[in-house]
Amino acid sequence: MTTSSSARLARLSVVVAMMGALALAACAPAKKAAPQLAIFECTAASQSFTVPPGVTQIVVHAHGAQGGAGVAQTNPGGAGGMGGRVVASLAVAPGESLQVNVGCAGATPTSSLGGEGGFVGGAIGGNNSVAPGGGGGGASDVRRGGTGLEHRVVVAGAGGGGGGGRSAGAGGAGGTGGHPNGGDGGGAPAGSGGTQTTGGVNPGEPASNGMLGAGGKGATIGGPDTSGGGGGGGGLYGGAGGDAGVAAAIAHGGGGGSSFGPNGSVFQNGVRAGNGRVEIAWSA
Repeated sequence: MTTSSSARLARLSVVVAMMGALALAACAPAKKAAPQLAIFECTAASQSFTVPPGVTQIVVHAHGAQGGAGVAQTNPGGAGGMGGRVVASLAVAPGESLQVNVGCAGATPTSSLGGEGGFVGGAIGGNNSVAPGGGGGGASDVRRGGTGLEHRVVVAGAGGGGGGGRSAGAGGAGGTGGHPNGGDGGGAPAGSGGTQTTGGVNPGEPASNGMLGAGGKGATIGGPDTSGGGGGGGGLYGGAGGDAGVAAAIAHGGGGGSSFGPNGSVFQNGVRAGNGRVEIAWSA
């Protein structure tokens, strides 16, 4: 074989090898885009998420916040109820803006004033000179098409605040955030949790009932050996506030808020401690 023939054969071999590599590349399956994740934490203010180009489906993981604990007197204050969790798939349009609200935990009191309710519907606990109630936690939600309560498409209910402790016993614990209803506050008769259609109800006075998007205030009371009720947690509908502790009765915890989501959503009740959180996942 001549030198020129050998060179032509070598060049032909390279071309054939390149064509084979290109053919294999064309037959190989396309790489799936790596999932993306946006995380939103409690800031006590509304936030926003803009749907990226080409994205038409997102998955929302929303966690409601925990209620604040009641203050101890002779006996311990009630623990704040834990927030609920929702995992929901939403159809979206590229470029649209969603409002994201992350619930903040209800406060444990540091003075005679009841604990402040957390951002997004948490209610204040009942005042008391020695053992005030904890504040209700704030719900976490995603709103589409507007910023009003009617625009919420996913809601993770929050826990209620705990009642203050006194000689009759420990304060009642706050109810948990959950679905279909928030948990009732500890104590009897308890302030109930929010439902899918109404706020939680407390038969006593002067605790407040829950309402659309917000919990009811915990009952305030003065005098020796008394204690304040816990505030209701925020949610689709908020939990009722807890009654005050007086005579033979303990202070009641506030009811938890209800969670909400579209068909196919997955709900967990009473699983989130501390502040709420929202995560949004998608594939580009």
